[in-house]
Amino acid sequence: MFKLVIVLVAIAACAQALPSKLGGFTEQTGVTDKVMELARWTTSQLSGYTGIQGDHSVMSVRNVQTQVVNGINYKFTIDVIIGTEDNKYVIRTCDVLVNEQEWANTKTLVSAQCAANPQYPKRQEMTGAWTEQTAVTDNVMDIARWTTSQLAGFTGIQGDHSVMSVRNIQTQVVNGINYKFTVDVLVGTEDNKYFFRTCDVMVNEQTWTNTRTLLSAQCAANPQYPKRDLIGGFTEQTAVTDNVMDIARWTTSQLSSYTGIEGDHSVMSVRNVQTQVVNGINYKFTVDVLVGTAENKYFFKTCDVMVNEQSWTNTRSLVSAKCGNNPQYPNF
Repeated sequence: MFKLVIVLVAIAACAQALPSKLGGFTEQTGVTDKVMELARWTTSQLSGYTGIQGDHSVMSVRNVQTQVVNGINYKFTIDVIIGTEDNKYVIRTCDVLVNEQEWANTKTLVSAQCAANPQYPKRQEMTGAWTEQTAVTDNVMDIARWTTSQLAGFTGIQGDHSVMSVRNIQTQVVNGINYKFTVDVLVGTEDNKYFFRTCDVMVNEQTWTNTRTLLSAQCAANPQYPKRDLIGGFTEQTAVTDNVMDIARWTTSQLSSYTGIEGDHSVMSVRNVQTQVVNGINYKFTVDVLVGTAENKYFFKTCDVMVNEQSWTNTRSLVSAKCGNNPQYPNF
């Protein structure tokens, strides 16, 4: 009896020591190992809620909240990939509530609501086929950067491999997700030479095991720069491409301190384009600029500029600019 009293007093003391906010749910900022363990256990219980017989695996976990009750309640959203016996894959998203009592070593699935995955709403049963992707998402860029770091054995060049651009993206739901894409790679060697390569790759990602595998890669000379493995000098360009025009527009927006005029700076024309491969690409060109001021006056200026662009880090820097009167309109 005396021991029972001690236990009851200890429980009462613990209850008083708990925070005053007990009972409400608290958002969690990260997915801890503990939450991932609960998510894997929960997913193994979900066939009755998804209505599909097969192996249920965690793709991702989000919207995690916890609540201290008799144990701890965990609320979260879980994206689930289900592999059936006929080698089809189905994606579902489930909002679940799980109670865990660690001292009793028990877990209880309190509730679960499962529906079609919002990212793949039309591909619930049609898995195995390749699907084209129209956007380069942050996740694709992260996979591309990881992939590029694995490509030295495929390009045959030792050095820093960096992403220039990613295109032709396709995905396939299998045991995880396969990604096929073309990646343009810039390789910088220790002797300060730069090489362009283009690689067609396929990568498998399993988000629930946090693993990526480079399944295949074929690399060749970049079609845009087929003869320019020896880099360092400037090369004249015969065309003003869309990318050069985009750079010119960005550059012009930076030129007010060089023209000495406050106002809207717009591109009139771009000429004398040259490029140089360094840590990124340097662009040298002449840009004719029209400046409109707040009092509706207009000025013509011409600027010789150099811009560095690193497409793989999505950064541009205005290296130098010299502006003067436009030769065609010297008095304006």
